[in-house]
Amino acid sequence: MTNVATERESTGTRHRYALQRRTDGAWRTVTLFPGGRTGFNATAVFHDPGEGFEWSVRASATGFSAGKFVVCERLAVGEYRFVYDGAPALAVRFEVVGASDSPSGASGRLSRSRRSSSRGTPPESRSRGRSW
Repeated sequence: MTNVATERESTGTRHRYALQRRTDGAWRTVTLFPGGRTGFNATAVFHDPGEGFEWSVRASATGFSAGKFVVCERLAVGEYRFVYDGAPALAVRFEVVGASDSPSGASGRLSRSRRSSSRGTPPESRSRGRSW
């Protein structure tokens, strides 16, 4: 996620994301906070033009269970999106196209179907005039 504005912008922390799977025409979050943790803090992170966050995770339940979250189910073949919960919310869709024999489910083989900033996110999360 890169600030493409000509001015400094702020976001929340890099941990304000969720992994969602498309099921029965709706997006369902498959990442949760482990044991008793809830919510986000109100920390602001400032990004100069051209700066931002980058995430690199293995496409598996184990890979997405790093840091502050755990994946609550196997990552089956299907359509997913990585959503950053900011203003505006940003989403990158991808498809898991192959499964492994590991207990964590599908891994490794992804086909990114589309990258979007506001398209693919709920209407209430669309851009509020910020540049990303």
